[in-house]
Amino acid sequence: MDGRPNSTNLQILQRLSGADRVSQYLIRHVAYHDEPCSSEDRLFQIVAFRTFSKIDTWRSVRQLLGRYPKIQDLSDGSFSKALQRARETNGRLYTGAFILCATNAYGKSLKYLNHVELFRHMFVRERLGVRLLEAKSLQAIYELLHEYPLMGDFMSYQTAIDLNYSALINFSEDEFTQPGRALCVV
Repeated sequence: MDGRPNSTNLQILQRLSGADRVSQYLIRHVAYHDEPCSSEDRLFQIVAFRTFSKIDTWRSVRQLLGRYPKIQDLSDGSFSKALQRARETNGRLYTGAFILCATNAYGKSLKYLNHVELFRHMFVRERLGVRLLEAKSLQAIYELLHEYPLMGDFMSYQTAIDLNYSALINFSEDEFTQPGRALCVV
């Protein structure tokens, strides 16, 4: 956001109201950054950012690549290498706000490499970006995400909402909700 009033800035401001710090960063610096990229690249960036949900990881990857990551970086290994270097520099790649189980899901011994394989599965092999852009509802977005390993109820719904923050996907959040599993102690 550059301070000039325009429809994009107003849209961003509307989406920021009530959002937590990480979601605000996602909206400002991932969903609405001003670097040129395809719509499919932007969707990949949103999914990847939410998976790690750690601002320092995103900043490091962007700095190491010299730009925001693109689907091509999944194909040529640049994204994996940037994550490896970010891990060496920052220590942790993931937020401590929630736990993602991913060990060996794609046969990799490190969680982040399993997530990279998940992204390859989604965006390179199955062209999920195109399918997301063709979706007719927020529930359809959720269901597309939920088809994949590592994408349980919570992560699929949170990611669907994050994708919906972008200008590329815009459904009413009142039309669909998916509660995750919760532990209730009485």
